[in-house]
Amino acid sequence: MHEYYKNSFVTIAALDSKNSFAGMLHQRQVPSVQIPGSENLFLRCKIPMARQIYEYSILESRAWCLQERLLSTRVIHMAKSELLFKCR
Repeated sequence: MHEYYKNSFVTIAALDSKNSFAGMLHQRQVPSVQIPGSENLFLRCKIPMARQIYEYSILESRAWCLQERLLSTRVIHMAKSELLFKCR
């Protein structure tokens, strides 16, 4: 199994999907405030650290996903509020 993750171009990890039917392509929940007088300018709340996003994700509670995270050379983590890219 280690060769499967090691040789993959990129691994996509759905951090907050409850199961395989829940999907991962949802509207992101990013708290922000629109700047008065501008249409496309928003002020975003403090960005959480990547470790915090991993710790509180549903995927992190599944033991079989540990190998996916440790063995993959490139991972796109799809969280409910962020999109993270990890490359070794």
